[in-house]
Amino acid sequence: MKKNGFRLKINSKFLFFTAILLCISISVHSEPSQGAFSVGSYALEVKNVSEQVNAAITNAIFNFVKEQKKYKIFDLRPQKVNESSGDFHYIFTGSITGSDNGIKLELILQSTSDDTKRTISKVYQNANLILLDSRILVSDLFDLSVNLSSYKTGSLPEKKELSSTENEFEEIKNIDILSGSWQGEEGIERIEIMRGGRAVAVLSAGTSIFLQLKISDGYLIITQSGTPNLRQFGNLPDTVAKKAVELGKTPAWKFLISTNNKILSGEKTDINIEYSGDEIVSAKDVIKKVKWFKN
Repeated sequence: MKKNGFRLKINSKFLFFTAILLCISISVHSEPSQGAFSVGSYALEVKNVSEQVNAAITNAIFNFVKEQKKYKIFDLRPQKVNESSGDFHYIFTGSITGSDNGIKLELILQSTSDDTKRTISKVYQNANLILLDSRILVSDLFDLSVNLSSYKTGSLPEKKELSSTENEFEEIKNIDILSGSWQGEEGIERIEIMRGGRAVAVLSAGTSIFLQLKISDGYLIITQSGTPNLRQFGNLPDTVAKKAVELGKTPAWKFLISTNNKILSGEKTDINIEYSGDEIVSAKDVIKKVKWFKN
């Protein structure tokens, strides 16, 4: 089933994926740190989208908002936005606007003490792409060190701008159509995908890793086979890299595919190591946007 533009047909796979997203986000919630900034989190303004799409997107986004550990989040969705309220350090709000050409998502974090206003505005062909992207969007919005200039604000594009098959993404139904050579991700020279759900990634560091591919609810899920390779941590000192290998954490990818089967677009979950001397200080999962292009 293609998901072109706003004409999204909600099916059980979409709802199941949404439920999984919410379960994951709920499981990682933690209490805000003492002295955290307070945020009044209001409902998103919604126009021209179905109740199912509205519920899926807004519930996912607000659960991702609650993941922001540096803030104390207050759920004020039943109330109208009050930007002049002095009860909170920040106000979170936004909008979802649908048309035949796509869905525009706008997220806003407004300071109540000054004119600071952080805004992210993007247009998507379908709701699944928003769900795939929304955790990163929320994280970037609340991380005050992130420059949001790459998130260009604009109106919904004309239909002709979305006509290219390279800009339309859909669920993956058959792994074997992916067989061939892919590239495009920083740190990876190429990925050779074989029939039967197996692949080899040749890293820029001069080593290779084996990958396993499967389809889950229309998404291509890629995981590394076995344990991590020492050369995967080539940016770390040898003593730290050895300890990173012992952690056993390996990367994973989640993709949709372009309608011409030439581009995989999605996110990569990887490990970020911070160290002091020969000791690992922290090892956290990070999510990055990635695209693979078929040669």
